[in-house]
Amino acid sequence: MSKSSLVRLEQQGAVAHIVLARAQAHNAINLALCEALQRATAACATDPSIRAVVLRSEGPDFCVGGDLAEFGAYGQGRPELVGALAAAFHAAERTLMTLRAPVVVAVQGAAAGAGLGLALCGTSLSPPRQRASPWPTPRSASRPTGDRPTSCRG
Repeated sequence: MSKSSLVRLEQQGAVAHIVLARAQAHNAINLALCEALQRATAACATDPSIRAVVLRSEGPDFCVGGDLAEFGAYGQGRPELVGALAAAFHAAERTLMTLRAPVVVAVQGAAAGAGLGLALCGTSLSPPRQRASPWPTPRSASRPTGDRPTSCRG
């Protein structure tokens, strides 16, 4: 399976693990991560041996959303960057939501912006709160009732 530096695709038996591996940036979404995520989800969609997919991340936060530093660095090219990023990210989300295999999303810490959207592409699981965090969590950010998000897969 794939060994990208930003997204790893690992297979353990019939279970594929897609791992966001940009912990130093709290798994903020940049173009390279989106493209790697798109490749990993496409590989899962075309491999008939995969019976389940686990989407998880390294570090204290699942995904804090878009990488604002990258957006700012592009200046006049920002619209093109955002267009390319959105195309790759939405393709990865569509693939996750239409996989034959069930998708489980392991969420820890923050899942904000596009990261929350990614967390909703499968059945989301989060550990009990272990520390106070200034970041919103799926439990508190997604619904006023405090319910955990479950799935947007229809």
